[in-house]
Formats: sequence, structure tokens, C-alpha cells
Amino acid sequence: MFFNRYRRFLGGAAVAIILVLAMSKTSQGSSPWTKWTGVVLSPFTWSVETATGTVHGVGADLGRIAGLARANRDLRREVAALSAKNEKLVRAEEENVRLRALLGLKNRPGFPSSVAATVIARSPSQWFSYVIINKGTANGLRVGLPVTDSQGVVGEIESVTPGTATVLLLTDPQSGAGVVDRRTGEDGVLVGGLSGTEYYKVEFFSRNAAVKVGDPIGTSGLGNVFPAGLEVGKVVSVGYRNYGLVKYALVQPAAATNALFHVLVLTGAGVHGP
Repeated sequence: MFFNRYRRFLGGAAVAIILVLAMSKTSQGSSPWTKWTGVVLSPFTWSVETATGTVHGVGADLGRIAGLARANRDLRREVAALSAKNEKLVRAEEENVRLRALLGLKNRPGFPSSVAATVIARSPSQWFSYVIINKGTANGLRVGLPVTDSQGVVGEIESVTPGTATVLLLTDPQSGAGVVDRRTGEDGVLVGGLSGTEYYKVEFFSRNAAVKVGDPIGTSGLGNVFPAGLEVGKVVSVGYRNYGLVKYALVQPAAATNALFHVLVLTGAGVHGP
């Protein structure tokens, strides 16, 4: 019963508001009737106007929030695009540094003639350390030629096709090279990489070789594969094997053989192969 009366009251109030608005539009002045009805119905009109304003305000706030969300998404996309572009620029600069260093080595006075190549594949196994380069017999390459990068010697060509070549790295246990301690002049042989580590293993011909940590190791030219004067690395530890009969050293490679990009294959004077 109460709700029926309340609905009838609201319905009457709505009709009264409509009538007042209509009369105010058609009347040239304010009659006592319109003034009285305006006073009586003012609470209703105020409520309607307030509710309308509140809805409008909420809608405006929601619009602003949606706009901010869109702006945030746009900014995130822009930041991601700029980050990707920056990474590309960093990689390009690193590439330029490597290429400039390789070019400087290639143009060094007295350096053997060489062919520049790019690494296109790597060994999937740690037991067989090799890379494949994008130059082959069509570029004058052959088995046995030494390969270096701007930092130091990396290996020798093991097999070759017209357009590619496989380079066996010095980190492979089957590798070898004649080397010398540049500080003392002591000769030795690099007997391949030490399995499970990043180091080369070098055995010296003299058990009394005065080798110590930090000594620079380079190629000696012995063995008719690597010409003398190429960087190999630095000694990080020294020891003996075979009951003290053989002195050896672990050598940190000068070249980052696990991250090769561009190399030089030495083809010129002073380079020999089988």
C-alpha cells in the first residue's frame, strides 16, 4: 500500500514539474501560481538537477580515466619501440667496432694477406668445437689455413666447400698449435682446450720453463700451420703432470671463441697448409 502511494506521489510530482516548466515557457511574466508551484516543487527540481549533474560528472571522470589508459598504452608502445631501436643501434655499434678492429688487423704492416669471413653456424656440442664460415674454395680457401679474429687466433680450416668452410677451434681437445711464452721465450705446444673449461692447455718443452701467471702466449710458427706472432692468450695457472716431468699452463684465450662473428682466414706469405 505504501509503495503504491509513493509511486502515485512521484507520478504527480513529475506531472507538476512538467506543467510548471510549460507554463514558465509560455508566460511572459511570473504569476503567483508559478511562483508558488516553484517554491513547492523546488526540492524535486533540485534533486533532478543534482542527480543529472552527478551522472554527468561520473561520465566525465570515466572518460578521463579511459583517456589516461589509452595514453598509458600509447606511451608503453612508444617506450617498447624506442627500446628495440636502441638495442639495434647498440648491436650495430658493436658490429662496427668489431669490423674496424678486424680491418685494422688486416691492414697492419707485415700482416699476411687474408680473406674476411662471417660465422654462419656453430657447433651444437661442447665436445666438438667448430664454426662454419661463409667463404670457401671459391674464395681461395683450403684445408689447414689458420683463422683469427681481431683479438687472437681461433683455429684452422678443417674442411671446405665452394661456398663455406668449417673451422676447428683451438678450444677443441683435438686442436694443436706451436706457441711461445713471449716474456721468457720458452717454446711449447697448445694441446687443445681443457674439457669442461674455457681454457687452452699448453705444455712446455722444458720442465724448468720459467712460466708464471699473467705471461702472454703467442704463436711460435712451429708446426707449419699458424704463422708466428698471433695472439693466443694469457697464463692463468701453472702446474706439472707425469710426476713433474712436464710443465703445463692453462691459458685464457685472447679471442672470444664462444662469441665469434667475423674472422680472417690467413692465405698469404708465411702461411702453410697440408
